[in-house]
Amino acid sequence: MLSHICNARSDKERRFLKIGYTPIDRKEANLFFNLVSELYERTSIIITSNKGFDEWAEMMGDEIMTTAMLDRLLHHVRIFSMDGDSYRVQHNQTRSKKEELEPATA
Repeated sequence: MLSHICNARSDKERRFLKIGYTPIDRKEANLFFNLVSELYERTSIIITSNKGFDEWAEMMGDEIMTTAMLDRLLHHVRIFSMDGDSYRVQHNQTRSKKEELEPATA
């Protein structure tokens, strides 16, 4: 995923990042750090993650690099933290309940 972002043809193609959903190796962590450093104070970056900042060092595999990266990311930041049930899970449960209530058609 990160190599795709780094090879993107334009800034628009690489502004949205999903971090923490799948494990990343050392090479990807370095690419991610370099990407953040490259874009720092040059463009907006939107990052979604299912990990708290306190978990990023473990995910990235290097506490010093992670601290430096988070320093850049959090410098001019607006954080939107969304807690609660997943929309997809909630929607799926609602749909399943409707299907149970509706009579089966042959």
